[in-house]
Amino acid sequence: MTQYKLTTSETQLILNQSKKLAALPLDMSWIPTKQIPDALVIKDYEITRPDRPMGSKYGESAEGVRVSRLETETDIISYRYKTEFSKTELAIAARNGYQMVAESNAALIDQMQLQIANLFACGSTEERDRVNISGAFDLGEDVDATLDGIYWDTATKPLVHVAAGYGDLLTNGYAPPYVMLCPWHLAPGMAALNNAANPKSHRELALSMYQTTVVFWPGHIASGTNTYGSGGWTIKPIPAPTTDDAQWAMFKVDPQNFFMAQVTNGIELSPMEFDPATNMYVNYIEWRGTPVFAGSTVDTAGSADFVVFEPDVDLAA
Repeated sequence: MTQYKLTTSETQLILNQSKKLAALPLDMSWIPTKQIPDALVIKDYEITRPDRPMGSKYGESAEGVRVSRLETETDIISYRYKTEFSKTELAIAARNGYQMVAESNAALIDQMQLQIANLFACGSTEERDRVNISGAFDLGEDVDATLDGIYWDTATKPLVHVAAGYGDLLTNGYAPPYVMLCPWHLAPGMAALNNAANPKSHRELALSMYQTTVVFWPGHIASGTNTYGSGGWTIKPIPAPTTDDAQWAMFKVDPQNFFMAQVTNGIELSPMEFDPATNMYVNYIEWRGTPVFAGSTVDTAGSADFVVFEPDVDLAA
């Protein structure tokens, strides 16, 4: 059976002309990334704290101690799309710079990027994924700082939320700087001025006062629940709030704490191949990896104490 492959120049043309769909930006650059060899699981280790040393007047007493390592492991997952085009579709696409193919691939890559972000924040989903992976909001620690009723869209109040996360991470032994992850509908309150006496935005003050950089991910009141509507499926990377309007999380960013482990080199797009049995051109879009939260145990809240979050943010009274 003879197979025809697109040339390198044709493949590059398909990639280079990809057109982005209208969407809020998704910044994942703050998440450390590590390239790993392929495997079924990735293991990490956390050093335990030994007992206090024995004291004596002349130093004649000593006690046998051992520093131990706790082993944890995380499953690796593959996300994979298969897309097909007929010979006729591809011939038509060739006459307009493969725009039809480019737009299809761009949409698939965008959706996969949102799904990777969803995996990092929410873990794998039972209804579609066959691997159990926990996300940041599953493994982090609830700040539990009586923030219900501290209305986000009120002057000075976003800084009360920031201070609560800041205090919890300090208590857990992690020094600033930090990164605070918010859904985009918290952006207006964060951009508002603190007050007339201190006419800076809450976002500016979070950075200058609490050494906390604020980043936003797509999401709204129903974030966390993927929905189908005008324009197709919307993937929402941040989980839905328990009650009220939103959730936020704060991280001590350090590759010793958490990172995205990748087997693939980012999201990979395979060259198209022609299958004469179906008269179709086929290509695959794939990402393989996993988020690693060091020392954390699957489905165990608070086991990643370098992540704190508030599950119930009220926007207004």
